[in-house]
Amino acid sequence: MNEKQAIIAKMLELQHFFEKQPDGTSRKIVLKIKQAIDKLASNRTAAIDISTQVRPISRFIRDEMTEHNYNLTL
Repeated sequence: MNEKQAIIAKMLELQHFFEKQPDGTSRKIVLKIKQAIDKLASNRTAAIDISTQVRPISRFIRDEMTEHNYNLTL
């Protein structure tokens, strides 16, 4: 499995985890994850710099969880 596939797999795991949460913050996080996965999956070039796609989603999750003093319930 190449690096891009591994990142997509991890993002899908995160998406599945946050989908179980019933709140609006989780819905926003799931939407951002889906958008990032779509961008990564649609680009067929092997030499794409995936960090430009992954860093914004990781920052978004961190910021949302910090801003809302977020705790996972499941």
